[in-house]
Amino acid sequence: MASCIYDDSPAVSVCSGCDFGVCQACLDQGEDGVCRTCSEERAHRRTSSAVQREYEAPTASSRRCNYCRAAEDEQTHLDDEGYCDACRALPRCISHADLVAVGHCKSCRREFCRKCLGFTDVCQSCQAKPKTRPLNERSAPDAARSGKSNKKAKKTSPIDGAPAAKGGAGKGAKGAAPANAASDKRNRGRNAIQERLKTQNAPQSRARMVTLAVVVAGFLLLLASGTYMHAMSPEAQEDKLREQVQTVHRAVFEHYSESRQLPRTADEVTRVLLARNVKNARRIRIAGEEARIPNAVVYECNPAGTHFLVQARDRDGRWLLSPGEVPYALTDRENPIPE
Repeated sequence: MASCIYDDSPAVSVCSGCDFGVCQACLDQGEDGVCRTCSEERAHRRTSSAVQREYEAPTASSRRCNYCRAAEDEQTHLDDEGYCDACRALPRCISHADLVAVGHCKSCRREFCRKCLGFTDVCQSCQAKPKTRPLNERSAPDAARSGKSNKKAKKTSPIDGAPAAKGGAGKGAKGAAPANAASDKRNRGRNAIQERLKTQNAPQSRARMVTLAVVVAGFLLLLASGTYMHAMSPEAQEDKLREQVQTVHRAVFEHYSESRQLPRTADEVTRVLLARNVKNARRIRIAGEEARIPNAVVYECNPAGTHFLVQARDRDGRWLLSPGEVPYALTDRENPIPE
């Protein structure tokens, strides 16, 4: 976990004033949802402004850029959203179209603002996804339980082998009869013990095998049903289309870095994917800009071959949208563009 920017305590939130991770003590000592340092700076600025207004003539307040804080003048112009000419071209947040993106999410690699990323660099959508353990970790407790059952079976296994005879080989006809009678008695007792152990262990072994079979069958049924539902859900199809858009976008960039030339048509992009042995390349449906094929990736390239655009259409043939309700598209600058 990240530490507070002002001390070594664990950070619990991001201050809206300084955009740094702060601890609970700094938040409690601040005001209006900002940390202690930002609250003190605001109080100092208010005091300085009040004193300055008493001795200086009032002047017209100038607007400032929302990102770089540059003042508006004859050379710097601000748009309707409050951004200057330089900051207007910066990528915007997927969830907040009026805020500038400061980084990528570590999980989905989409661009977000500081409010969405927080101090973990993971967006809220990825944090809300359930975290499942791998299949080999799930089967480890079953293997441990089966190992314990094997140890118990070894401890309760029937008596193997007969004890060595204590008497001599033979002491004549008179000593042979008592020895045989004693050995027959010992054999009957040993056979009775073995039969009792078999009758006790057989039901336990069968019950254990039936229980294990039911648990494995239930787990496989749950896994199969979850996979089927996930594959049939619209959210899963949209995530698959976004992965295909990213795959096509990456392949086009790699092709341009080697040949210094962009693919002109969708068929050329398909040949690029096959030539680079991209996994499941034949399952990616790539179409041109005029096609309205559902569940397909749309590739567009300008006649000069200097810029390109990769989008996707959902199962209804409409443009695939991002969480910010804008068409999900990747260009040669890797920035989402509006429709």
